[in-house]
Amino acid sequence: MARGKFRKENTKNLGDIVLDEKTAAIAERKIAEAEAQLSKEVRVNFRWGADQLKLVQSVAEAMGVPYQTYIKQVLYRQALCDLQTRKQIISAT
Repeated sequence: MARGKFRKENTKNLGDIVLDEKTAAIAERKIAEAEAQLSKEVRVNFRWGADQLKLVQSVAEAMGVPYQTYIKQVLYRQALCDLQTRKQIISAT
């Protein structure tokens, strides 16, 4: 199932939440991990035809993932496959 658009008006302010010590420590660790990961990310932009994007979006929806996630997964898998093929070609020569 693909995610929908975020709408702030659909959120509810729960006010301040008090966490127990163990949960607060876990939350702090997860926040630090997320911030570290974000600092390592890079953005990639490219142009694509509308029909190509529609195809990818429909497949991603059928797979139950957002289309950008689907594109990343497919590209990563293909890159690994191409790298393996290249290594086999080099080792055969």
